[in-house]
Amino acid sequence: MSSNSKIEHRLLKTTAVSFLSTALSIIIQLISVPICLRYWGKTTYGTWLALSAAYTILRTVDGGFTSFVGNKLNMLYHQDQQEMRKVLASAVWGVILLGSLQIVIVLALYFSNSMSLIMGSAVSGISTSQTIFGLMVMSLTWILTGSYIGVLHRFLIPNGMLYQLLWWVMLLQVSQSLSIMLAAYLQLSVFNAALFFAFAQAAVYICSAFYIKWRLPQFYPWLSGAKLKIGLREMVQSFPMTINGAVQQAGNSGVVILISVVLGAAVIPIYSTMRTLSNLWTTVTNIVTAPLLPDIVRFHATKEPRKFIMIHKTHILLMSIIINLSIMLAYPLIDTVYLYWTRGKF
Repeated sequence: MSSNSKIEHRLLKTTAVSFLSTALSIIIQLISVPICLRYWGKTTYGTWLALSAAYTILRTVDGGFTSFVGNKLNMLYHQDQQEMRKVLASAVWGVILLGSLQIVIVLALYFSNSMSLIMGSAVSGISTSQTIFGLMVMSLTWILTGSYIGVLHRFLIPNGMLYQLLWWVMLLQVSQSLSIMLAAYLQLSVFNAALFFAFAQAAVYICSAFYIKWRLPQFYPWLSGAKLKIGLREMVQSFPMTINGAVQQAGNSGVVILISVVLGAAVIPIYSTMRTLSNLWTTVTNIVTAPLLPDIVRFHATKEPRKFIMIHKTHILLMSIIINLSIMLAYPLIDTVYLYWTRGKF
């Protein structure tokens, strides 16, 4: 099979999984919103959304590091695999240091009784301890299971396993969503919902680690030869990406917290549902973008500008057709869909 045929075959496979993942994401959102609103009500559901936003912002502490190391592994895989192994192993030090910082932040919120300042009126009628302990549980399970394994997930891409990675990402998304819907259906507290969410997340990450060990045994043990110096170097170099991620989350999750503080938890579901509809086309964009990423990195690393430009031209053409056409077709239906989706509660 020729090089172009291999790329096309891989593109079709990954696009199919991306399409399935997007379809499931849309279906889950369509189902989860009315379930959570019915069994939790606007205030409890809004409180959960505010807690999720705080958790997402906290994850930006190591999010830039994970992305930076993942990108570097992609490059080094095609250039220097010996150095790649060192970076992969030493990433654990960055995870430990940044994870410790996240724990310090959560403990500072706890001992200073500052959670109410972040959650605002989202904790009205719900004890502050529920939200702070929920944040602790979610953060600890992320640090212990998700942070470094998230680096391993990025490592699948240069190994030609984006297709498999997309399945794991889809499983993670489905398990997290189902855990929250189950918590809402059982009318559990926000803290218990955080437990459900953390367990589902940790289970998927741990299972994926065993899968990566099985499929790529030549790179195991991953932590062999880990060096603090290299981990610190990568952590410092990742600061621009961390800052960029923090700014982006300030415009996403930060707005949710601001609404919680100023207007109250019951208003958050209104904003969240409207944003979900507006972000639909970003999700559709990822269907076509994600399958192209391994080849974009490879063509850049191997210095093949002609193929690099060809990939970008293909991406622009596909986006122009898919996005513009879908917007025109969906626009007249948005109002009706929104009212039916939220059962007229807003």
